[in-house]
Amino acid sequence: MRTTWRSPWRAACGAISTGGVPVRRWLVLAATFLFLSGLQVLRADTTQTVDFTVTVTSGSESGDVFTGSYSFDTTTLVMAGIAPLTTFTFTDPAFAGDSLSTGGFLNHEVDSTPTGLNIFFVPGVGTDDAFSIQGAIFNYGTTEKRGLGTGFVVDGEGTVTYSTAEPRTIALLGLGLVGLIGVKRIRFRFSNPRDFNNARS
Repeated sequence: MRTTWRSPWRAACGAISTGGVPVRRWLVLAATFLFLSGLQVLRADTTQTVDFTVTVTSGSESGDVFTGSYSFDTTTLVMAGIAPLTTFTFTDPAFAGDSLSTGGFLNHEVDSTPTGLNIFFVPGVGTDDAFSIQGAIFNYGTTEKRGLGTGFVVDGEGTVTYSTAEPRTIALLGLGLVGLIGVKRIRFRFSNPRDFNNARS
């Protein structure tokens, strides 16, 4: 009688099944789903949000702490090295009631990295109405016309710290890759008949 050799990997997955479906198929389907889900989210949502905290160290507002957040498109930052802000919030009274659409911004973008915030806000509405953020440096003061341009007289300064979360697109892609690696490791483990025989004993 002729004996047909059966792959140890097929034998292992045939012996271990869920509802009649081999475990290998479940693993491949799960890993593929996670990977494709990550790709779909990556295409659909490339916005990253960063939180920041400003601690004022000098001037009339010395000791005050303000918080805020901003969003930008990560694809634009990667491709161009710079990206305009899509949202910006800040608890500094100088920015009360304002937004990116209300005007007063001479500049609002991230440069090179997600924490490379570059803001220049000079609305010209009163004392200590203006501020700038450049990376870890915060300055504030009063709007002043300078020739044909606009700037502000600095009243004080402070420091800026940032808090960035892992983008969910990267997390989903990571899960998918982990699943695919898991399938490969199981396949490699049972690729040798000797390993399969040891696993059965």
